Amino acid sequence: MAANNALNITASGIVTYNGAGSFTALANPLTVSNGGTGRATLTTNGVLVGNGTTAITMLTAGTNNSILAGTTGSAPAFSTTSTTYFTAISFNAGSHLLNAYAFGTFTGTMVGGSTAGTTTYADQQGYYTRVGNLCYLSAYVLVNSVTGTGQATFGGFPFTIKNQTSYNPVGTTIVNGAALTAGSTVTWAQGVSNTLTAIIFQQNPTTGAAASFAIAAPAQTAYYLTLMHQI
Repeated sequence: MAANNALNITASGIVTYNGAGSFTALANPLTVSNGGTGRATLTTNGVLVGNGTTAITMLTAGTNNSILAGTTGSAPAFSTTSTTYFTAISFNAGSHLLNAYAFGTFTGTMVGGSTAGTTTYADQQGYYTRVGNLCYLSAYVLVNSVTGTGQATFGGFPFTIKNQTSYNPVGTTIVNGAALTAGSTVTWAQGVSNTLTAIIFQQNPTTGAAASFAIAAPAQTAYYLTLMHQI
């Protein structure tokens, strides 16, 4: 015979013997110090957080794209992914930091370097990936007509080129339909200014120094660009 107040585990839970030949359910939840949770119910899809010898803490269920993040001295909490959890990932004891990663699209533009003018487009496409202080761009612009004058200037980049003495971003280009100097080919892209989000295309003549070429659209002109630059 079980003694009064003896505990027994059944299929329906923990019960106590009432001394009259039957068992009754516990009046209160089993405490943490006795191996329980201290709670009668638990939040559906919630997260349980320890709270010493007192009843466990129950967090509300997370929503779509939320992240459970800890806070020193407090219970963790769910937050949307727009919250900054790390200002940077540190390598080599903090001497190198990876503090930015992004990717997306942008709308490339082609204007004149002296007078921007008005440009009409048949197509504008641009894609970028940023890792730390480096940005890789891939873009295509198909120009129908231009009214601008001066150097052919490709712009609309998502990030500003780093301002650093004697620094020019590295890029490759293909131009189809532009009016180049006889015997010249387009070989690379060069930063207009270290503080702008634009570049100029350079043409390489058979003799003499490389130079930019003027914007013109005698017919549809296609500009292709890949570029990597510091931010």
